[in-house]
Amino acid sequence: MKKEIQVISPRQFAFILISFLTGSASLFIPESWAGRDAWISTILAATLGLIPLLLILQLNKKFKGLTIIEYSEICLGKVLGKIFSGFFLLNAFIIATLVVEDLVLLFNIAIIPATPEIILRSGLVLLVIYALYSGIEAIARLTELYVFPIIFLLLILPFLTLQDIDFSYLQPILADGVKPIIAGSLVALNFPFTQITFLAIILPAVNDKRDSTPLYLLSYFIGSVLLLTRTILGVTIFSAEVIGKMLLPTYQIFRLVNIGEFLNRVEAFFIFVWILGFFTTLLAIYYALILGFSQLLGLKEKEPLIIPIGFLIIFLSKLMFPSVSYFVYFAITLPIINISLNFFYPILLFFSSLFKKTPS
Repeated sequence: MKKEIQVISPRQFAFILISFLTGSASLFIPESWAGRDAWISTILAATLGLIPLLLILQLNKKFKGLTIIEYSEICLGKVLGKIFSGFFLLNAFIIATLVVEDLVLLFNIAIIPATPEIILRSGLVLLVIYALYSGIEAIARLTELYVFPIIFLLLILPFLTLQDIDFSYLQPILADGVKPIIAGSLVALNFPFTQITFLAIILPAVNDKRDSTPLYLLSYFIGSVLLLTRTILGVTIFSAEVIGKMLLPTYQIFRLVNIGEFLNRVEAFFIFVWILGFFTTLLAIYYALILGFSQLLGLKEKEPLIIPIGFLIIFLSKLMFPSVSYFVYFAITLPIINISLNFFYPILLFFSSLFKKTPS
């Protein structure tokens, strides 16, 4: 396959990283498993999530211009590398279907509840298919439109809901021990922190003439702070018991915002930003999928895979998630698969790369 032309800047990749962390994860609070200590789970998951990020950045420096699919064959051998890459891409495909279902859930609850899910799935995927033909540069530009509004909305939210916040809901700390915190951190590590490993397929497209690791770490920190903000707000406004039963807790927080006649129904604007975030996240994963599979299969072009993978997502999302209960159950059991591939796979590649020469 011909090499991808480097077309996005380090700043744009940093925005993609923020979008990846907050795009769909800001809608949910998976750390609610930890109860009132959910905020500790967020911090722990964000700290552990630094490991795969630093590793894929280091691997990208060593294997400049190669994606994780390509250098896995160098590190592990052709056969074993293809096997691991196949499972890695299959995991990315599953995550893509979950992102589609996240958006379908948002539409069904907050926007157009009577619309058949197949129409929502098909419309979203077809829109993504259309956008993908514009390439990674268009995805990066779209992400720039999303990042600043979501940062503004999540940072201003504590001030807009100040009258509803009760910090006593955070106490007592560690009353239930460390097991709930570990459980909550594993769920959060799975979604969204370890999913940034998929960006190892996009990294070679960055026109990085100098080391931009500090910029990427800053963007990771910003995304983590935004997620910590939504976790603390969810617990202090609704209590740990309530948010554990909510499907869209952050959306419900925004519904509380009502400052006289001047500022109300702010959730409508937040929904628009959310949709943009879901869309950019799905675009990035979808792009990584088609590029990764084209390299795995040795295809000269990636474009022929865009439509077939899109229809597979539509079909399998309906098959895998016939109801919300199936969707929730799958999201709970997924960490076992996702963390194994997205967290430990970069570790395996990194230590294997120590015994390999840097390609010329």
